[in-house]
Amino acid sequence: MKHKFSILYRSLLRRHLNTKNRKRLYPEARDISILSANCIGGVIYHELGLKMLSPTINLYIKPCDFVKLASSPR
Repeated sequence: MKHKFSILYRSLLRRHLNTKNRKRLYPEARDISILSANCIGGVIYHELGLKMLSPTINLYIKPCDFVKLASSPR
C-alpha cells in the first residue's frame, strides 16, 4: 500500500509543479529550442507542454561532440 501511495503522491506533485511552471513561462519564451546531449530536452518539452523545436530531440550526443555543437550551434 505504501508503494501505491508514493507513486500517486509523486504523480500529483509532478502534475502540480508542471502546471505551476507552465504558468510561469512568458508567452515569448514558449518558442524556445533546447539543446541537450540526451533525451532530457524532449522530456522538458513534454512536461511543460511546449512545441518541440529542438534539432536534438531523441538523440544521444557524445560529450565531446556536444561541446562542439553547443559552442557553435549554426
